[in-house]
Amino acid sequence: MICRLGFSKSKASVSANRRLRVAWTARASVQLTGIHNQLGSQYGSGYPLDVATWAVDYLAPDWNAEAAEQAKSYLEYSSFSRDGLYEQLTSQYGSQFTPEQANAGLAAVGY
Repeated sequence: MICRLGFSKSKASVSANRRLRVAWTARASVQLTGIHNQLGSQYGSGYPLDVATWAVDYLAPDWNAEAAEQAKSYLEYSSFSRDGLYEQLTSQYGSQFTPEQANAGLAAVGY
């Protein structure tokens, strides 16, 4: 099966999955759960969960740095109180960072 980006969804296509993950990371700062949802969802890329997990593990993102980048991005588009930004970073409808990662993001933007 071929996804709309032209990458095969077979397990043999691990390097293609890695390229997809690199491209996806370059587009946005996203927490692990969000990445799994995007890569593994039938409405997203449709890759098997084990392949999505491998791609994330292979790249080993610094989630504190990702949270900091996301916090800066949120503040570029809107003003947030510390509590509001924390909620946005940790919400299941927001970035889905852990409390520790969100606090690192808040510290990075001076909260």
